[in-house]
Amino acid sequence: MKPDLANAIVKYCKNLKHLRIHNRNYSMNDTALEKLTELENLECLILGIVELHEESIITISNNCKKLKRLEITGFTIVPSVNKNLNDSTITAIANNCKNLKSLDIQNTTGLTETALVALTNLKNLQKLDVSYLDIITDSFIIKLKGLKELHCNKCKKLTDVGIIQFIKNNPDLEMLDVRCIDNITINMVIAVDQATKNRTNVSSIDGGPLSSQSVLDELSKLQCLKHLNLSHLKNLQDSTIIVIANHCKNLKSLNIQNCTGLTETALVALLNLENLQKVNVSRLDIIKDSFLIKLKGLKELHCDKCKQLTDTGIIQFIKNNPDLEYLTVRCMKNITSNIVIGADQATRNRTNGIILHIETTNQLILDAYNISQLNLNGWLLKL
Repeated sequence: MKPDLANAIVKYCKNLKHLRIHNRNYSMNDTALEKLTELENLECLILGIVELHEESIITISNNCKKLKRLEITGFTIVPSVNKNLNDSTITAIANNCKNLKSLDIQNTTGLTETALVALTNLKNLQKLDVSYLDIITDSFIIKLKGLKELHCNKCKKLTDVGIIQFIKNNPDLEMLDVRCIDNITINMVIAVDQATKNRTNVSSIDGGPLSSQSVLDELSKLQCLKHLNLSHLKNLQDSTIIVIANHCKNLKSLNIQNCTGLTETALVALLNLENLQKVNVSRLDIIKDSFLIKLKGLKELHCDKCKQLTDTGIIQFIKNNPDLEYLTVRCMKNITSNIVIGADQATRNRTNGIILHIETTNQLILDAYNISQLNLNGWLLKL
């Protein structure tokens, strides 16, 4: 971004609250970024740039006092000339952005443990992403309080002990992402259940590290579980899904994308999960119309590359789920323009005000039907 564009944004968008700048090929012009910090009402700033200077980030923290969400993911933070980076960047954010609720610094190089200590001063912080940072340790995460969401993928130094204590310290925690951490064992799964047994809020597990069958079998003990991601687990068996369906009655979200070891027996068991609202069965060749039309009460369904599905099954599924908000049907050769017409007819008379979003990669659908005739107030099509 050049200074001229930044000047125009500040001049004509004085009340701007959300700004995202995404360019992975270039560094951010410091003059332009400094100009953007004159947006006093800015609450959300997402910078997708390869390189940022330390002074620029400090300027952001000094001027944007209303900032609630800041993402500076994947950066190399460049210090001043002849000066070693000394964590003043994060310290400035922690001292000045007291309203900050969401901070994403995953894969950001140049930070030390001193910077992490400063983050514990952000008392309003609810969402934190520190994935891919080797400096993250148990001693840091157990100091975090009041979080609703923590992402710490590939934080290699974390152990069961630290993660379990973190869960206990954050009773409002809704989402914990602990993928690709070798030190996690079955003890973490059991402790999650014990720590959340009396909660009335959401419990969520991303099952990236839960690859062994013994660990998977323990999931059935988590009766408070509401969100479960088991995607891409090739060894996932029908027996695990059956036990989960019989015991995890509060489950609202389930991702079994590309779990190719499952059979139709597992799908039948899923129909017993009456509170299920979001399902991802993408890349499963066993998914048929006969299964789809039995699903009720869903708000979101992902069935990309389910080769056996047809227009008939998908249209009937839409009719059976009047609260459906999101449907992905990408890379499916059997769907035609009829799904466009059927979705229009099925949602035309909705009275709940819910808009259906359909995502597909099939350009032939648009070519085959005149979009201007559709009820676009009832649904949206994304290619």
